[in-house]
Amino acid sequence: MSVAQPLRLNVVFMTRQPYPHGMAGTKVLQNLIDAVRPFRHIHPEVLVLRGRHAGLRCTDPAGVYRGTPYRVIGAHRGSGLGAVCHVPTDSRHAVAHLRQVRDPAVGNVLFIYGGPDLTNLWIIRQARQLGYKTAFYLVEDVRVMPPAAGVGAWLDRQGERLLSKRIAQLADAVFVISTHLQAKTERLCKGRCPVTLLPISVNPADYPAEPTPFHDPVRIVYGGMFAEKDGVEDLIDAFDRVADTYPDVELILTGRARDDRLEAVRTRVRAARHCDRIRYKGYLAAEEYYPFLAEGDILCAIRRGSAFAATGFPFKLGEYLATGKPVIATAIGDIPRYLHDKTDAVLVPPDSVPALAEAFEYLLADRARAQRLGHAGRRVAWECFSIETLGSPLFERLGAL
Repeated sequence: MSVAQPLRLNVVFMTRQPYPHGMAGTKVLQNLIDAVRPFRHIHPEVLVLRGRHAGLRCTDPAGVYRGTPYRVIGAHRGSGLGAVCHVPTDSRHAVAHLRQVRDPAVGNVLFIYGGPDLTNLWIIRQARQLGYKTAFYLVEDVRVMPPAAGVGAWLDRQGERLLSKRIAQLADAVFVISTHLQAKTERLCKGRCPVTLLPISVNPADYPAEPTPFHDPVRIVYGGMFAEKDGVEDLIDAFDRVADTYPDVELILTGRARDDRLEAVRTRVRAARHCDRIRYKGYLAAEEYYPFLAEGDILCAIRRGSAFAATGFPFKLGEYLATGKPVIATAIGDIPRYLHDKTDAVLVPPDSVPALAEAFEYLLADRARAQRLGHAGRRVAWECFSIETLGSPLFERLGAL
């Protein structure tokens, strides 16, 4: 009787996010790699196409990060219109790399973070001709994304919207971050390829075993992008209300944004009555960011009410819950699917400064209750979003291609 051989896979994760240092998109990819790392018969690698993000750019053409090799195509290019002219050259280099790392003795998978676009379309088609199976991980609904800034970004966006309708012709499997994207993609694919819900992820190794007690002053924390959808101005206004009553609180912000958005937030901070108790720490790399989160006391995963915010799922929410600290989150999209108000988080409606201020007061009024809420939120993170929970389904789906 023959003995079944262990499944062997060569998986190239392709992304346009900065790598190995970046923000949510970069960390999502690293968590997925860590999720499948325990499976000894899988070999992961990262291929980066012109890493793009506000204020962050890949500069190293190749390297190894946490045991996983990566290669950056167009490392020194930005993301403006001039970079579009280099797409043919970058695509040829990417395909040459895929040909080089392809292993004919095992299954080869190209795992694309995001959907098909004008930058990766030819690469995907060539990869399929080389024998790669292709899987996409959709984290945003491009049909409802905010207007793009700049001609190059506008062309990118139009290409994404057009090609999103053809994903069934390019994919052997699709993973999605939200139930909205799951339903939409299933309609597009019409059963021609599997569509799997793969929510946000957290790596328990990034967090201390036990959360720290509240500090004095109490640290209310927001970390992430300062885009319009994130509602940071609402957070500042709500803090200003609560700070009138609680002199022992401070608001700490960290993250990145376009220059105009960063200036808008700074203007709102300067106008706040308690601006002396609001601090902006700038962008923190992962080795600083996770210890910073763990030292926060109340973490705020807020979003404005918009179609775009309702269709995705904020990666930062998983990060916040995993700290074991009490979390305030906007009840939008899939968030109420996982969290229950005043059971494992405090949920607030979008665009409501009074509700956000009341959430602060609820947690500050009884800090023992707030800490119990934080412990309950951490259990949700471990049960629903831990890479240890997501690893087996991800590996099995890739292995079935």
